[in-house]
Amino acid sequence: MEEEAWHVPLILVKPGDIEGDRRDETHLCSGVDIPATICDYAGVPMLRKATIGRSLRAIAEGRRVGDWRDHVIGESFLGKGQVGVRDRKHKTIFYCDGPVKVFDLESDPLETKDLSATGEGKAVSSRHRQYLLDYLGKIEPCERVDKKRPEPYRTYLRYYRGLKEGA
Repeated sequence: MEEEAWHVPLILVKPGDIEGDRRDETHLCSGVDIPATICDYAGVPMLRKATIGRSLRAIAEGRRVGDWRDHVIGESFLGKGQVGVRDRKHKTIFYCDGPVKVFDLESDPLETKDLSATGEGKAVSSRHRQYLLDYLGKIEPCERVDKKRPEPYRTYLRYYRGLKEGA
């Protein structure tokens, strides 16, 4: 969940339509935006279980982008599992085994000061928890369990079910 892992470059190339050297660092994007973009360019409906994705076409083509998301969700199955919620200023990491960490990415870009015990951190984690619950209401968590590494998936499913039940 380190900040560097959230900044993965994406290069889109559609000959004839996209000018070279366009760069966008203002829109919060997610891996689920890639299939949405492909569907948009192909002129086909969005994949049924990927409707949270947003097409990057307008961004790639340098057109005005309407209302865009103000946060993204990230998931990791490393260790005991963790889910991150990131907005422009803050990131909250929810560890599936219980703890929570909150960082102010503007004043602490190296994530050295956990704010979870402060008033600001509690307010941020509460808001981010609501974003996560909203997200869970829009997706169907994958029930498939990797036979070689079953426990991380089971941890993730238990954590998400627990969040939904506790809401």
